[in-house]
Amino acid sequence: EIGPGAFSNCQLTEARIPQGITEIGERAFLECKALEQVELPQSLKRIRAYAFCCCGLTSVVVPAHVEEIECGAFKRCVALHSVVLPEGLRVIGDDAFSNCKALKTVVLPEGLRVISSDAFAGCKALKTVVLPEGLEILKNRAFAETGITSLVIPKSVKQLDGDPFFCCEDLKDVTILAGMEYLPDGLFVVSGITGAHYNVTIHAPAGSAAEDFAKRNNLKFAAL
Repeated sequence: EIGPGAFSNCQLTEARIPQGITEIGERAFLECKALEQVELPQSLKRIRAYAFCCCGLTSVVVPAHVEEIECGAFKRCVALHSVVLPEGLRVIGDDAFSNCKALKTVVLPEGLRVISSDAFAGCKALKTVVLPEGLEILKNRAFAETGITSLVIPKSVKQLDGDPFFCCEDLKDVTILAGMEYLPDGLFVVSGITGAHYNVTIHAPAGSAAEDFAKRNNLKFAAL
């Protein structure tokens, strides 16, 4: 284990974490602004809260046995442009990658079940996201203020909390395959003050909760 705060505020430029390490503790590399590269071992199982928050990382490959990335683990890594996540990952925690403003590419694995609040909020360069079949819960502001232009919500999704796509002003087309019974009205709002929706077209089966949502909020609807 690498303990809490072990290397916080250091001037490291790269880190190679040895095999056998199973956990990177809370704030372990917090604010290591010069840290551009980290090699994570295949033995790793846990990345604790704020472990790499505010680092200078440019890319990261999360090893196969990590099942949860805890809150703020890579928050405000403003140079981070690429993330590879393992098939075994189940939960992306609150703020895990929020305000990673250079992040352009992230492949969400099939095993993923929960994307937590603000997980990718403020990732302005993020234009494309493929939500995997198997995803069940998408929480409040998960992709708020990103550059996403289109989206497919898979049928496995059972819960959409609050406004996961708040202020995604470039979002134009949303396909909703899920059989959810109700969609919250704040799902595609530009402003929390006015409650105004942006000009998005909803693609979904006729007679679905998604069609009712579109009509209720005066959004364009196209039947699949």
